[in-house]
Amino acid sequence: MSQPFPPPVPDWAASTPDWPGPATYRSPSAWGPVTTASVPAPPAAPRRAKGPLVLGLVALAGVAAGAVGGALLVTSVFVGSAREIGEGIGRGMAEAEEEYYASMSEEEFGWSAGPPLDPADITDPVPPVTGPDPVLNAYAQGCFEGDYQSCDDLFFESPPMSEYEEYGGTCGGRVKLYAVMACSELD
Repeated sequence: MSQPFPPPVPDWAASTPDWPGPATYRSPSAWGPVTTASVPAPPAAPRRAKGPLVLGLVALAGVAAGAVGGALLVTSVFVGSAREIGEGIGRGMAEAEEEYYASMSEEEFGWSAGPPLDPADITDPVPPVTGPDPVLNAYAQGCFEGDYQSCDDLFFESPPMSEYEEYGGTCGGRVKLYAVMACSELD
């Protein structure tokens, strides 16, 4: 058996000089012999951030801190004066409402006392209606007996469109329904 041939060496490898390795140093002043010297290691590269994710989180934290700080600032500025602002608005609305209603006539309210009631239009009372409510029955009896405040109480406290309401609104049958704003005006 014969020995295998060594692998062929390319032409360029034979013509390439041996360059010194990392531990050797060639003097820059001359191309003299290669000396082995301690070569200082290059400075370490600065540490870089972990990437865009860390930068994004830092930016998001800054925005959140700014929003919280802004909300606290706005709250501290306006909370102190909010009550005063609300009270001022309420006073202004009350004054405007008073002016509005003071300027209106009775016809604009939709309820008018009209001309004074002629005493001839007042008739004798009709016997009271009775129903299931003892309080309203008492008001009706008082109205029949001539207590006009009982007629008004019966009108305002009775169920809408009931016989009680109609009896109180006619002052116990003495006047037409809605002929007077209140039966106590008949006194």
